Amino acid sequence: MKNPLRKRILRNMKSEIGKYLAIFLFMVIFIGFISGFIVADVSLKESNKKGFEKYNIENGNFTFADKLDKSTLKEIEKENKIKAYELFYKDLKIEEKKERELRIYKKRHQINRECLMQGKFPKKRNEIAIDRMFAKLNNYEVGDKIKLKGKKYKISALVAFSDYSTLFKSNSDMMFDANKFGVAITTANAYNEIKEREINKYAFKYNKKIDNKVKDNQSEEKKISDKMVKRLFYKGKLEDFTPRYLNNAIKFAGDDFESDGVMIDTLFYILIAIIAFIFAVTADNTVVKEANVIGTLRASGYKKSEIIRHYICSPMVITLISAIVGNILGYTYLFKVCADLYYNSYSLPTFTPIFSMDAFIKTTILPLILMYVVNYVILRRRLTLLPIDFIRRNLTKNKKKKSIRLHNFSFMTKFKIRVFLQNFPNYVLLFIGIFLANVLLFFGLALVPLLDNFEKITIDNMVCEYQVYLTSPQKTMTKGAEKFYQKTLSNLPNSEFRQEDISIMGVPKKSKYFKIKPQKGEVIISSSIAEKYNLSKNDVITLKEKYNKKKYKFKVSRVFEYPANETIVLNEATFCKKFNVKKENFTGYLTNKKIRDIDEKNILTIITKSDLTKMTRQLKTSMGGMYKAVNVFAIVTFMLIIFLLTKLTIEKNSNSISMLKILGYTPKEERKLYLMTTRIVVFFSVLLSLPITYYSFSIIYKSMMKKMFSGWMPLEIPLEVYLEVILLGMLSYFVVEQFIYKKIKKIPMDLALKNIE
Repeated sequence: MKNPLRKRILRNMKSEIGKYLAIFLFMVIFIGFISGFIVADVSLKESNKKGFEKYNIENGNFTFADKLDKSTLKEIEKENKIKAYELFYKDLKIEEKKERELRIYKKRHQINRECLMQGKFPKKRNEIAIDRMFAKLNNYEVGDKIKLKGKKYKISALVAFSDYSTLFKSNSDMMFDANKFGVAITTANAYNEIKEREINKYAFKYNKKIDNKVKDNQSEEKKISDKMVKRLFYKGKLEDFTPRYLNNAIKFAGDDFESDGVMIDTLFYILIAIIAFIFAVTADNTVVKEANVIGTLRASGYKKSEIIRHYICSPMVITLISAIVGNILGYTYLFKVCADLYYNSYSLPTFTPIFSMDAFIKTTILPLILMYVVNYVILRRRLTLLPIDFIRRNLTKNKKKKSIRLHNFSFMTKFKIRVFLQNFPNYVLLFIGIFLANVLLFFGLALVPLLDNFEKITIDNMVCEYQVYLTSPQKTMTKGAEKFYQKTLSNLPNSEFRQEDISIMGVPKKSKYFKIKPQKGEVIISSSIAEKYNLSKNDVITLKEKYNKKKYKFKVSRVFEYPANETIVLNEATFCKKFNVKKENFTGYLTNKKIRDIDEKNILTIITKSDLTKMTRQLKTSMGGMYKAVNVFAIVTFMLIIFLLTKLTIEKNSNSISMLKILGYTPKEERKLYLMTTRIVVFFSVLLSLPITYYSFSIIYKSMMKKMFSGWMPLEIPLEVYLEVILLGMLSYFVVEQFIYKKIKKIPMDLALKNIE
């Protein structure tokens, strides 16, 4: 004989359509987003990994001031067991967009090959293929014309460069800038016709034995590359050496996939915590609501296991349907949305989505197990009561506590206080849910103002209009130009911080541009270093040479406001003594006027306001879509949590509301008594959770900045962000309140009479 309780399952789901629909929507959004993100992340990670062999990506590169002759290059290959390839390039400004710059290579056939995204590779002298990301941000399409060095080129293709998945112009840059820097290829003949300073860069690949040894073994790769750079020092004037594991242009995107995996796991566990809370409250409320039915069934001879199975069935069915719908959305649509977030940041080749067992377990198996366990534990604990206790609705083993005496309050105020005290556990849960949703909302709302603030203080604290770096010391007659010395060191390897470059500058004692006026022996660090490494006066920071083990210790004398770069400023005499540099071997000039009497060939680079603010521009461009998605997701999560928990509170008090109707209270008065209390709780929950939200956000933010980025961005959040969080929270509640009000109006008067104990 079939169990007659089965007939109640569908009927119960229909009667509780609001609750189950809210859970369904929450689960679908949660599962779809997490599933889509994991699929995109795993697929792109796998595509990136396979790309090293598919496009024959270099193991590293080195740059010499002069072109190496064939015999020297062969010696280098033999000594280091490598195969070296000429990868010379020329940097050209785009004439119609002077702030934009393209790095021009010849078409690569052997190493660092390109992925064709659209069009055809250049074959004629007037054709050029440019990076897809740079083209998108600057509104270039296949067939458009672009003017470089007085010559017009036709864009024949959009490509992804395997060695420039992230468009870093220099490996020491704090952030890439795909808006203003791109990469391109032309034919060999077209490249040779370009009259511009050529950079003598060589890419190399280890032989198979060493390649297998260093694969996925960074410590081994470091040992081999450290030995190699020492040998290269004796082969000429080595300007740069970058092993693959330190090459941001190659590794940054892949590292981001890994760090985003950690971030999505964190988000996943936050949402799982929210779901567990919702499941627990829903299950407990079901027992309270169905107490008479459960008591009758137990008295009729139904086993505990049969009743547990019956009440677990509905939420399990809803969870399973949500998982199926969410995964369908994740695998068909949302993975593309999540992948586009990466394609808006990085110049990635095409990829094929792959099935992820991790996504299946996290988005399907785990929620089902969680739903079952939470419901089973609560039902099992409740069913230890006697059938008569359920029939009498006496669901607590504890003795009734004495009511708190409330004097000198009006009746309405006393009633609201009683409602608050009776529903205190639900309101605590409401506070936790609001806090978790606020962390998500805060993340989306705070980052753009953070970037705007960083850009402003960077411009306000600029040292000068132009920092001119020279290939070798040159004289200038430019008025106000001031010599400076510069050396780049690295922080020591540390699990808390990613390896990054720190600039050491030597400036005159009476510098026109640095207001700090460094005295002899003083070490003055920028605010960005002080905040990131938690340094203050008399603390010591140890740095090392980029290409050998030589270390330098710096005892902090002062901190100056300079957020743009991590910089240590010394007096020029102190600098020359510490690094054994001759006074005439200065690095470049600080100036507020353009230097026009030094040949461009002798200028290595010029840092302007645009260079100092490129991190903010790039993050706004690449992550703007993500911020909006997080905001929408947070608001929807907030509304669903409020709806579910407020609905459960009203259901728990349905008898009391029914009695108020009998006594002649209107729906508006009932709304004041119950929803006004919840409204006040929501308002204070939003308000009181802000300090905890900020503290939680600051921990996540600082950890993210230390591990994911070079440089530092101060955590200064404007007041309007807090106001937006409060406003959006309350607006979300008012929308939800309209639905709950309808629920109150539908509670019948006879409910209180039916449930008289």
